[in-house]
Amino acid sequence: SLTSGARDVWAKCRSSLMGDRENQTSLEAIESSMFAVCLDQQEEECVVSRSRQMWHGDGKNRWYDKTVQFIVLPSGQIGFLGEHAISDGAPTLRLGEFVG
Repeated sequence: SLTSGARDVWAKCRSSLMGDRENQTSLEAIESSMFAVCLDQQEEECVVSRSRQMWHGDGKNRWYDKTVQFIVLPSGQIGFLGEHAISDGAPTLRLGEFVG
């Protein structure tokens, strides 16, 4: 994923992508959205492995610049990934409990 790499590399990639109108429109839609939905293709059975899956998966379909991400597994179970730097833990946890 672009946002899971080094910040300086991501900044250069983003700048390059913004040079194309279609990419610019797509990035603006992603960046202005309230949250991201990540559709995982695999599902871990072990609790520890599933926790890691929710956190980073394979790193390809997470958007770490987004404060809130919902991870949907093939079984329909939902995980929640929240960037804590911008939001307080209690409301974020409450949101996760409400949605999950």
